[in-house]
Amino acid sequence: IAQEAITNNPYLKKIVLNKELETIELRGIASCANVTEIVMTDSLKSVNSAFSKMFMLESLFIPKDCVLLGVNFMQCPKLILSVDTANSNYTLENGVLFNKDKTTVIIVFFHIKHDQRNKTLFIF
Repeated sequence: IAQEAITNNPYLKKIVLNKELETIELRGIASCANVTEIVMTDSLKSVNSAFSKMFMLESLFIPKDCVLLGVNFMQCPKLILSVDTANSNYTLENGVLFNKDKTTVIIVFFHIKHDQRNKTLFIF
């Protein structure tokens, strides 16, 4: 998917990726505020700063060979991410996406209501 190919589209509800797709370029899918579902493909190898401002996106699966480049998943307040356990690059634990050996935090998913305070995140 080319850079900014699928952006700012308020009409889309679901995106189904071609089973042979390998790359999502810079912001290839972004700012589609009403998309609730993206059906990923096992062939996906790289995602570059995609899936930002996807306010209604509820779930996304990172396939086993996928590498994330740049900043992904910004402003996705409903997103529940899952990662293929065979993925050699990432692991997910308690809403925190780490590199596989857990030495680097990639992103923390906060799903906190605005009226809640004093939230603490413990990363061990």
